[in-house]
Formats: sequence, C-alpha cells, structure tokens
Amino acid sequence: MTHTQKLDPNSLKAYRLRVRSLSQELWLEVNQLRRMNIALQLADASTHLARMEAEELQKQHESEFNQLLQAGKKEPQPHLCG
Repeated sequence: MTHTQKLDPNSLKAYRLRVRSLSQELWLEVNQLRRMNIALQLADASTHLARMEAEELQKQHESEFNQLLQAGKKEPQPHLCG
C-alpha cells in the first residue's frame, strides 16, 4: 500500500514545486515554441509565488515586514538611462 498525500494546488508548497518543475522542464525542452510557452508559464507561476511568499512573510513577521517596506521607500531608486 502506498501513501499519497494530496496537495492543495493553490498552496505555497504547490507553487514552489510548480516553479521548480517548470524550470527543469524549460532547461530540457529543445523545441523553441514549447520553451517559449514554458517560460511564460514559469513567469506567471514565479510572480504568483513571489506574492504568496510576501504574504506569508507579512503574516509571520508583520512588524519587521512593515519596517522593511518603510526602509525600502526611503532608499533612492537608481535611474536607468537608455
């Protein structure tokens, strides 16, 4: 008998696994069109994961998170000249 654990597809762990899997798939794919599609999926999953990680950090360390946000607002932003 094998033990299988169901994973909520919207959980932080599921998104971490998806990003990892898509990243590995991207490196192995040789078809250019498929690589493009995988890269788009990876970008979407990575963006969503980053937001989820920020929310988790905020929940666990709310006061430190707010201090980091305030400190980031005070630092001068570099100008990118074209």
